[in-house]
Amino acid sequence: MKFYRQYFKRFFSSYDLPTTRYGFPISKKGIEKEGKSRKIKERGVAIILALMIIVFMVGFVADVIVSSKVANQMSINIEEKSKADYMAVSGINLARFLILIDWGLDLFLKNNMKQEFTDGPGDIWATINGLPIGSGEVKMMADLQKTFDLSDISDEKTISQFDLFSGRFIVNVSDEDSKININYLIKENLSKKSVYPQLLALFSCPAEKEYLERKDLTPEKLATRIADYIDKNKRVRSSADYSNEKDPYSNRNPKHVPKNLPLDSLDEMKLIDGWDDDIHTIFSPYLTVYPIIKEYYKTLKDKDLMKFATMNINTGSRAFLGCLFSEMDLDCQENFARLEKKRQKDQGNYTNDQSIKDTLKNIFCYNDKNKDSKADWFKKSSSTFRIKVEGFAGDQTSQAETVIYRLDPTIIKKNKLEKATDLLYWNMR
Repeated sequence: MKFYRQYFKRFFSSYDLPTTRYGFPISKKGIEKEGKSRKIKERGVAIILALMIIVFMVGFVADVIVSSKVANQMSINIEEKSKADYMAVSGINLARFLILIDWGLDLFLKNNMKQEFTDGPGDIWATINGLPIGSGEVKMMADLQKTFDLSDISDEKTISQFDLFSGRFIVNVSDEDSKININYLIKENLSKKSVYPQLLALFSCPAEKEYLERKDLTPEKLATRIADYIDKNKRVRSSADYSNEKDPYSNRNPKHVPKNLPLDSLDEMKLIDGWDDDIHTIFSPYLTVYPIIKEYYKTLKDKDLMKFATMNINTGSRAFLGCLFSEMDLDCQENFARLEKKRQKDQGNYTNDQSIKDTLKNIFCYNDKNKDSKADWFKKSSSTFRIKVEGFAGDQTSQAETVIYRLDPTIIKKNKLEKATDLLYWNMR
């Protein structure tokens, strides 16, 4: 056996044995060719890897650049938003200042010229409504004064202060006392002579009354539901179509009952049975919940509170006043429209030289024949104001809204208050 092994070993050593792979013979040329192709393939992979790395690096650098630009723009936006907020607050403070200046002027005229208070669209607090105020506008005004040799309305120090503003604001002050304050329904004796009949008159305007009828509502029914929802007592008014004031809300899920307290906002009226979004859109511009009776008025009797439940005839809109006196004939309507248009153009007030009764007679042809006169609904001055301000800085805008109550000096002195205005509402966005 050993012999045969040696024999075969010597025999096959004289021949070149074929190269095999996986048990199959292959040629040497194939091996050489495969080696060359493998080197070529390896060089192609290296290029692809290099390109991928370059693309990744370019993408990473681009992402870093974009991220830095976005971060920079975000920081600019945050800064400009802060400036716009400050501009809006500056507008609020300016409006409050003008309201107090107007109050001081009224006090001076009363003490020195025996002239009673009046508030209207021509007063100081309404002079800047809709005007953009900022450093650019003040500089332009100063240049115009120099060009036309006009008297200076602002000195250099004032203009330098406005230069600190890197934006502008627009102020709009409106009289909240020109609306019906439904929160005075909380006192039934008070509301019977003022707020409740005011609501009836508003809802009885011909077009609005017809609209309510299509919703199966009458002015009496809607006014009663509002009054029963707000007033303190649990009694149901005679014009209601239910025996218990909880009946309209008994089937609601979740459960709901009348608040029997002053409303915090007009949006709460949507909880009142029958008061939907469409009715809210039509009537809410003529209603308000401010001011809510504060603690310093708790000692006042209803007859003294009557003046707080009245509306300023000087600032009421023409459409609103026309609804309250819908019984006017055509001649009176034409006379009213003509006189109101002239008054608004001249920005004049119905002064206290005339009594409210004479004013209503001359303007609305209203003759006081009833015991409860509509003359008791009105006054000629205001104490509650709504301030809306838009602040602008760069591309950013900020909106601020507040309702302030201008306190009577006798109230300030009696209650030892250190402020001249009371903040009733604040919102900023």
